[in-house]
Amino acid sequence: MQARELYFFAEGERVSCNGEYGWLFSELQTLAKSFQRSLYSTSADGRVFWFRVSGFLILETGIAVVFPKGYHELVPPDRAGQTAAGALLFRTLWHYRERKPEAKEWERQALQASGRDSRSNCIDEAMYILQDFIRNGYLQRRRTRISQRITGRVLWPQTIHKTVPLVTHRQAVYHEPYMKASNPVYSDMIQKIHRYLVAEVYRDWGWVTGVSAAVTPEMEPPCSQEMAQRVLADEIRQTYIQRETELFKAMRRYLLQRGSTDQQEQQAFLLTPDFQWIWEDMCGAVLGNRYEEMHTALFKAPVAAQERATIFSAGYKPVFEAQRPDLLCRHGTALHVLDAKYYDYRNSFPGLPDIVKQYFYHDTLRERLKALQAADRPPAGLTETAWRNYRRLHTGGNMLLLPLVDSSMAAAQIPAVYMFTLRLPYAPSLGGIDVWLLNLRQMMAAYTGQIEAADIREQFFAMAAGD
Repeated sequence: MQARELYFFAEGERVSCNGEYGWLFSELQTLAKSFQRSLYSTSADGRVFWFRVSGFLILETGIAVVFPKGYHELVPPDRAGQTAAGALLFRTLWHYRERKPEAKEWERQALQASGRDSRSNCIDEAMYILQDFIRNGYLQRRRTRISQRITGRVLWPQTIHKTVPLVTHRQAVYHEPYMKASNPVYSDMIQKIHRYLVAEVYRDWGWVTGVSAAVTPEMEPPCSQEMAQRVLADEIRQTYIQRETELFKAMRRYLLQRGSTDQQEQQAFLLTPDFQWIWEDMCGAVLGNRYEEMHTALFKAPVAAQERATIFSAGYKPVFEAQRPDLLCRHGTALHVLDAKYYDYRNSFPGLPDIVKQYFYHDTLRERLKALQAADRPPAGLTETAWRNYRRLHTGGNMLLLPLVDSSMAAAQIPAVYMFTLRLPYAPSLGGIDVWLLNLRQMMAAYTGQIEAADIREQFFAMAAGD
């Protein structure tokens, strides 16, 4: 069983169109017809190209692993380190899709083209087959035999009814009782198809699981794809065990979506055109975002005062949206306002509009908590319990969170690095925004459950408080 070759890149990294990866550029040009959003861009002179997505793309010659911007600098230069970093990236993308079910459909619509040129994506079914195998092993079919010529468990009801006993000393003795035995059947076609598909998906994606499995190398398919589809369809109709039914459905979808081997359409991908949303969700999950719980009570929409009724049509009233900060994280009695931005701070930085909004998010929170603490009774929309809870809170830090992509600092295994504080010289009363760099690899590991998120959270807020 020959594993596919892994090729590592980074989003935005310049690659020669005619050099070592000229074959990749040619294949990407062919794949471009299958996607409605550009997977790559090319320089004006046509000499270099660069990816515009992050994730995984199975090619005819291997698997292209595309790290997010800047992340590739944290990847060790050795092959084992690159493979481990690729596996961590895969688990991060997959975990995001599990947390955000709508992300899968959004990415499909954003990436895949429609019509006859569209290639199906079989990675979901491949991972289902692989995870089922890791949990349950190979599909086992057993055949039950009842005979007087086998060893097994005595089947007394059938023995008594069909066998004449020998009576001796007033006791019945059955010299040849009927026996019942259950033995595995290895020639069953559905088992062969399962073993073949497990070997295929483990070849492509087994390395991302971090689990070594005893996979039988199936070099040749046990039957044609058409026959495999028929066998699976029959098994789905005849099987009432939920695990097997779901597995057979996934196997059938996998065969349908991967295409014919002869047509070279075995394409699969796990790509995101915007890693920013994953970074934001990662920061919220690890640092304990309380946005959904607290936003409505703390951030209100602007109100149009002294409106001129003659300007608007009858019955019309302008409606404004409330401020929507990225993250509201509570640590102790402090409520922090954070903004997660996926920028490579060595080359670019969030624009002034984003920074100004962050000042006013914090200012609004500060004034709102003051008003709640000064109120004599619960404001409209808040219960007595909620009001008392909010009165115990105070405004914490106002922070901008960027991913740490400096290998020398990340090697120290620290969760965060303080960068500087931003202040508006013409509005000092708004305070400052502390810019922090969060260790991207540690954040991904905590996000996917490989290390404790609570440990990273406690360390970060302790550093932010100056402890």
